[in-house]
Amino acid sequence: TGVARKRLKAAHAFMAEAKKEPFLDEVFKALWGYASDKLGIALSELSKETVNEKFAEKNVNTETTSRFIETLNLCEYARFAPADSGIIMDSIYNNAVEIISKMENELK
Repeated sequence: TGVARKRLKAAHAFMAEAKKEPFLDEVFKALWGYASDKLGIALSELSKETVNEKFAEKNVNTETTSRFIETLNLCEYARFAPADSGIIMDSIYNNAVEIISKMENELK
């Protein structure tokens, strides 16, 4: 979680500077890195399907898992969205922070 929090902090700084690409990269890496770390799966083996499976095995709330995947999808969508994506960036950032916090509680 330390690495994920550092990445989210960096993402927040990029968001403040309206640097969409680096922002999305940091959020994406924070989420995937967190999942990799918590599930003990190499990043190269992670996919939305494996995350879905492994979170279910660890009894992560299905809504939390859905929001995790939805936030990854939003990151992918935002890459191709029009330049004025401040609202999307804000939403993605807030979702990522909230999801990681929820998972911290659910993966104990």
